[in-house]
Amino acid sequence: MPSQFLDAPIVMQLLTTCKTNGFHISSTEMNGERSDMEDETDIQTNLMSESSASLPSLSSSLLSANDLNNEQVHWAGLYDGHAGDKSSQFLKEQLSASISKLKKQDQFDETKIEMIIRDLDTKFHSIYPTERSGCTIASAIFSSKRALIFHVGDSRVVAFNNKTGQILYATSDHKPTNKDETARILKAGGFVEDERVCGHLGLSRAFGDWGYKLNNKLAWDEQLVICKPVFHHISFENQENQDDIDIVLFCDGMVEETLTNQNIVDEILHLRQNKTSLVEIARHLPKMAIRDRSSDNISVILIHRENEQKDDMPKLTCFTDFIIQKEDLKDLHSLEARHSFIRRGKNVAKNYLLVNTYFKACVRENRNSFLRDSDRDSDNDDNYPLYYDSEDDSDSEDGRRLIVFK
Repeated sequence: MPSQFLDAPIVMQLLTTCKTNGFHISSTEMNGERSDMEDETDIQTNLMSESSASLPSLSSSLLSANDLNNEQVHWAGLYDGHAGDKSSQFLKEQLSASISKLKKQDQFDETKIEMIIRDLDTKFHSIYPTERSGCTIASAIFSSKRALIFHVGDSRVVAFNNKTGQILYATSDHKPTNKDETARILKAGGFVEDERVCGHLGLSRAFGDWGYKLNNKLAWDEQLVICKPVFHHISFENQENQDDIDIVLFCDGMVEETLTNQNIVDEILHLRQNKTSLVEIARHLPKMAIRDRSSDNISVILIHRENEQKDDMPKLTCFTDFIIQKEDLKDLHSLEARHSFIRRGKNVAKNYLLVNTYFKACVRENRNSFLRDSDRDSDNDDNYPLYYDSEDDSDSEDGRRLIVFK
């Protein structure tokens, strides 16, 4: 059986960033030491169409009808797959698209989202009845007025004060050893061994994983493993320092070893105090986890509230942090091919899909050509090559760029 781990981590990253309506959003995906990349991230700006532009209301009295009509809603979703990437890819394609179809009169509330997730889980099983994979969900739906956070599994969402570093809210991992989760597992006829469901799965809640959901005598939320999300509302309007609230989403690869939520928040604040851009902070965090000896895929999404709405980039800006060995630079074919993927065409969404697909293909098929991080213990950031923008790429019409390492 092939090993699940490589001899050394692949540290190339797929980065995305955008600015819109007072928010700056950046994300990254890194393969790390795993033999396959199973994480997916999804950023959608202005999620709702003009005919259905609304966010799930915290209560019907919080917003006027006019506010609901004018509110622009954005989406961030992170899906950490296991036993394959089919479930995480399915959610990336389906979840935000399904939520965007909810009409205004549905109020986009917790019950509606829970039903969507439940129905998508059933749909996934009906399309792929023998599929073994599963994945977590960590998501945020947000606007200038509020945010709705929800999660399934052990990927995390943390809201914090971007001035003081105080954590305002953090999700709790769904683990089989949690008292309520253990009780449900035992009631469903299972057991917890080595902190795993029936000695195998390290999560008590997940999308997919249908081998643990086939008891026809039990409801969907009574199975050994369930995909029932936990929700949390944040109102930006009722906060004294509403512009000081940031949100970070990350998979368990960030905290696989010794790092904590507070460590990650403190690092973000430290970098911001040094005038580091948001996308550079996103690029830095997986390297921080690698130095902490994480052996998992690593994905992060940062959501930063900005006081002034200027220099907007309403389109998703996508570029790939390609890491190429010096001896490979003599063969420019692959570099030119990647460059063309990013520059070709004007359809941002289509090109993002192309870049994302190509990124995953590069990781899977050409992993031996990528630079490996040989010094896992070093705290010196100079061990990572400096980057520069590709020639003439800054003039591209859609604003995207390719970053290549020296």
